[in-house]
Amino acid sequence: MQINAGRAEAHLHTVARGFLVRLRYRHLRAHRATSSALIQGQWRRRRQVNARHASAVVLQRVLRGRATRHQQAIFKKLEAAYLGDDTSESVHTIPQAEVAQLSETSSCGHVYGELSHEGAETVLRMMRPAHGDVLYDMGSGAGRFVVHAALALPHVRVVGVELSSVRHSVAFAASKRAALTNLHVMLGDMLTSPCEDATLIYFASLLFDVFAVRWHIGST
Repeated sequence: MQINAGRAEAHLHTVARGFLVRLRYRHLRAHRATSSALIQGQWRRRRQVNARHASAVVLQRVLRGRATRHQQAIFKKLEAAYLGDDTSESVHTIPQAEVAQLSETSSCGHVYGELSHEGAETVLRMMRPAHGDVLYDMGSGAGRFVVHAALALPHVRVVGVELSSVRHSVAFAASKRAALTNLHVMLGDMLTSPCEDATLIYFASLLFDVFAVRWHIGST
């Protein structure tokens, strides 16, 4: 009986060891399968992230290219509106008779300057006009900014107010050549011209008489 009991015990130990070995093997195989699934999932997520990033980069390039082409198209239309002529002489050096008249009727300076194409784009991005806005440029000069704004923002109504008749005539001719239905240029003094419908007002001069402007605002 002792021998049989010993054999039975040895057999049980062998069976137990075999069971433990098989159990460890199954655990190891399950662990490897889980690790493999996790690794595959990580690689899959990484590929998805990389794919989304690549798509975003491509989309940014496409949008950037479209924006560049849009700006180039606006610049070409802007130059076509002014016929490529150099108007600097006529708008920067206005007749002395008009200079005297401006000095009598307004306290604003008659020295003139223009925004570059890039500068106009920057100003419009800072103003962020929305659909239905009415943008006034007080002292629109030869009208390059208002023509640019009307070309770039067809959903916005643009109005330019200019006191100099020489500069206004240049802006008026350019607006007619551009055939913009959302642009209106008018001859008048910015301090007295009506602008009740304005939602955005742009000033581009450091030559105003500060005290005169404050007095006018305070008296209205």
